[in-house]
Amino acid sequence: MGYSHHIVFLLKFEDNNGAAFLQNREEVNIILELDEKYFYLVEAFFESGARLDKFITEIEEKTALENIKFWMVRKEIMREGFLK
Repeated sequence: MGYSHHIVFLLKFEDNNGAAFLQNREEVNIILELDEKYFYLVEAFFESGARLDKFITEIEEKTALENIKFWMVRKEIMREGFLK
């Protein structure tokens, strides 16, 4: 795959422009809108830590970001298991 950083973000924006920003990013694989207003769970892949840092900086500068948390995925245990 060539990506060393598999990241899951929990993002809270002040408006819905954050989702539009995320939809146009090549690093983003999945965007899930949660039941709280403007909360999103996002899966993204990065080639390096520098690309991850740049992505976070751009979110902070170009959106009305209220809160960000993220975790590096160590191991994918199951994906789309219901398709079996």
